[in-house]
Amino acid sequence: MLKAREFYKEFVKNTDEDLIWISEKGRGRSYREIYKTDEPAYTELVNKNIIHNIIEQAGYVAQHEYFRVDTIGWKDAGYRKMEDARTLGLNRHLWDLMIAVEHENSKADWLDEVIKLEHLRCPLKVVIGYNYCDMRDVEEMEKLEVTAKWMKAVAAYDPNSKEEYLVILGNGEAKRDKNIKYDFLIIGDTCMIMKTEGFAGYFMMKICNVIRVNIALKQQEVDCAYAVCRSSANK
Repeated sequence: MLKAREFYKEFVKNTDEDLIWISEKGRGRSYREIYKTDEPAYTELVNKNIIHNIIEQAGYVAQHEYFRVDTIGWKDAGYRKMEDARTLGLNRHLWDLMIAVEHENSKADWLDEVIKLEHLRCPLKVVIGYNYCDMRDVEEMEKLEVTAKWMKAVAAYDPNSKEEYLVILGNGEAKRDKNIKYDFLIIGDTCMIMKTEGFAGYFMMKICNVIRVNIALKQQEVDCAYAVCRSSANK
């Protein structure tokens, strides 16, 4: 089963700004160039190339805009056993939704995607959004805390759920000074909030580069904190 941490690692690995997208829409351009100059193509690159491949590599079947969700991943739940359905003239459909992913370019609207996914039932829900590159750190942490707070106000909220939520925030253009240069996607500082099983708690991680995790803790301690948080959620 694909877990939030595994999805994040694969997402980072497959968003190298120097990669070239060789396709009709990519036209041999680098990811950085597409990200900076062609928003429609960039959206397709993320949803129908990067996320699509991550889902298929996990052994799921990837589909787009299902339930109007950008990309979902599902696996067969044994439809071949449905002989009674086939005997009655019904096409056999039996599958389990495993992951739902939303990618939102708007820096103000990714919260809507979080709430939307809260109404779906599946083991992993991922929202990829953006923030102004000059509005990171404290304000961003506050946005994540507000998101966690209002997730619990939704009627669909289930304190006993074992689902995972992952929010990845990348750099967008500067809000105050449009001339500020910023890094591609999540290269550079980005923040992530992971809701642990059962909503028993959450912790925020600050990604200082594409590999190293730091909350003023070492990687080993982060892994330990994650394990403890999951453990307490399972009680």
